[in-house]
Amino acid sequence: MSSLKTLLDAGVPLWHLKIGEYLVTEEPIMVSTVLGSCVSVTFFHEPSQLAAIFHAMLPSQQLHREASLKEPGKFVDTAIATILGEFSAHGVRTVQIQTKLFGGAFTIDPDRKTAIRNIVDVGAKNVEIARQLLESHGLAPLKENILGQRGRKIFFYTATGDVWLKYLSKTPIQDQALAYRRILGAAVNTLAPEAKDAKDLR
Repeated sequence: MSSLKTLLDAGVPLWHLKIGEYLVTEEPIMVSTVLGSCVSVTFFHEPSQLAAIFHAMLPSQQLHREASLKEPGKFVDTAIATILGEFSAHGVRTVQIQTKLFGGAFTIDPDRKTAIRNIVDVGAKNVEIARQLLESHGLAPLKENILGQRGRKIFFYTATGDVWLKYLSKTPIQDQALAYRRILGAAVNTLAPEAKDAKDLR
């Protein structure tokens, strides 16, 4: 079980996924993305080594149909539909796909949170729609790290489906004190320079 640092030091390509983007690949790539209220779902089919991830900003394309045609990864509903369509085109049965769900933080100014949360909590809506749509396809995320009041940075290794996660702090000092931890384990490893002083999440 390789650490994030080991994989990056070994030359695994690092790809940064921006808001509204998605990736479907059979190549071994380390994908990183930073999430606030946005959500990402990782998809992995071990037999075929087909993997995917998206970074969606809004829950639904219902009021943005034209934009969704150009950027399906921008919306949770079209991102999931697009990726599952690509898996199906590769002959992968949906029930064989492993998924993990991340993000959906409520990152509004603390002084305004109580007043605003009842009006609009995009992060919670993103998570709700993601869960509903995955469930409608018979998919239950193996792991979730969602909601809360802090952003996250995740690393997704497409060759294994492993994910590492770091919480983002409100200040650089707090951020340096954080650590990565494994989602599927408790081991702590020394990470790459950009992930310094953080716990390894799998």
